Amino acid sequence: AAPPSVSAAPQAKAYRLRGVSAKTGLLRFLSHLEVARVFQRALARVNMPMAFSQGYHPLPLISFGPALPVGMEGLRELADFFFMPVVDAERFVERMNQTLPDGVRLIEAYPVDVKAPSLSASLTRFEFQVFPSITLAHRGLTAEHFSRHIEEFDRQATRLVEQFKHRAEPVDIKPFIASISTCVDALGASGVSMTLQSHDNCLMKPEEVLQFVCAVPQDA
Repeated sequence: AAPPSVSAAPQAKAYRLRGVSAKTGLLRFLSHLEVARVFQRALARVNMPMAFSQGYHPLPLISFGPALPVGMEGLRELADFFFMPVVDAERFVERMNQTLPDGVRLIEAYPVDVKAPSLSASLTRFEFQVFPSITLAHRGLTAEHFSRHIEEFDRQATRLVEQFKHRAEPVDIKPFIASISTCVDALGASGVSMTLQSHDNCLMKPEEVLQFVCAVPQDA
């Protein structure tokens, strides 16, 4: 029989915690669905009083932010966890980190009103940093390469792209990019820092920015 605090029957969402998590190392290769399953299994082990979905196979109610591309590390990824009663945020983080696998951890959690807008409705800007491998740097994707293309992009009033998101007409990608610049990591490697924003109910992917702004080949 299921523990009394984790009933599989549909429950009202009485309390909501927004968790900030990180996905690093080899686990950056987990898909969005696989990350969701990691959290579902961890929640089953910590035996917290979660609210559950309806249907024949109820699952803990978790709402994740937009999916990261497979292979990209996430340093501050958001997810909402719904509970039946009020739970202590610090204790929730502590217990989850005791059972989550190496490479996935909760950084913090804080209460959010149950009736507040969903993550998908409230998240409009996303920050990314991309660093090319040594192999790509040897192929010419150096700091000078990125600086030259970013400076050219900044000088332009518009940047029209053909067949963007399979649209029939050319699309100006400028409104999708709030900012873009070169950056350096802790080891001195050069890369690109970008802040992408929702425009016309659509988001650019980091790899699309690299392709259309920085002239990085799709197969790089």
